[in-house]
Amino acid sequence: MMEDMNEVNDALGRNYGVSDDIDEADLDAELAGLEDELEGMGEEEGEQSGGGGREGGREGREGCV
Repeated sequence: MMEDMNEVNDALGRNYGVSDDIDEADLDAELAGLEDELEGMGEEEGEQSGGGGREGGREGREGCV
């Protein structure tokens, strides 16, 4: 088991060719863009299915026990 842990630690410690000059602000901006893209995809699917997205299907349920 100790040998397996050492192998995992060695793998995690390797440099996989990622440069050290990565700007965290650029990564945050890219992540925000991807999140916007995913939200847009979810809205398109809701329009195609005729549902109201995540909130759909709740109309008329107030007061139900």
